[in-house]
Amino acid sequence: MLVYRSSQEPDRLLKSTYSLDGEEIVPGFTLAIAEFFQKLAFLGKCDVIYLNG
Repeated sequence: MLVYRSSQEPDRLLKSTYSLDGEEIVPGFTLAIAEFFQKLAFLGKCDVIYLNG
């Protein structure tokens, strides 16, 4: 998963073993990347998802 802080270039790449956190925007929020994609696979709706913030 690519993390963008602006619309120009990705800030970092998160692997499936990493967690996404809310940093200062949503303090206390955390989500395991593997859990996120596992839920999408269960829904069977798509193989790839693009997130725009």
